[in-house]
Amino acid sequence: TLMSLIRKNTDEKVQTVSKSALAIVDKTSSASKVIEACKILTQIHGVGPATASLILSVAVPEVAPFMSDEAMDAVIGLPRAYTLPKFVKFQAAAAKKAEELGSHWNPDLVEKALFCNSHVCQI
Repeated sequence: TLMSLIRKNTDEKVQTVSKSALAIVDKTSSASKVIEACKILTQIHGVGPATASLILSVAVPEVAPFMSDEAMDAVIGLPRAYTLPKFVKFQAAAAKKAEELGSHWNPDLVEKALFCNSHVCQI
C-alpha cells in the first residue's frame, strides 16, 4: 500500500532528497531542470511524478504545474497516466499555454484555471 511505501522512508532520506531536488530549480528554471527535480523527488518511496509535481508546483509555480486529474484530463486526455513522460508532456503544454496567455500567467496558474473550469462546468 501507499502507506507501507511511505513508512520505508527515513526523515533523513526525505530531507536529503527534497533538498537535492529543490536546490536545482528556481522560478527561471528550464523544463529540463524541472524534469530532473521531478525525477529526484521520485526517489522518495511513495512519491511518483504526480506527487513530485505537487511539491514542485508549491516550490516553483512559475515553472512547475501540478498534475491534477482535471488538468491532466484537459491536456493529455484519458486514460490518465501519472508517469514521467506524461509529466514532460503536461509541463510543456502548460508552459506553452502560459506563454500564449501572457506575462501574468505561469504553468501552475494554467493548471489552476483548468481545475476550476472543470469544477465550474459540473455545476
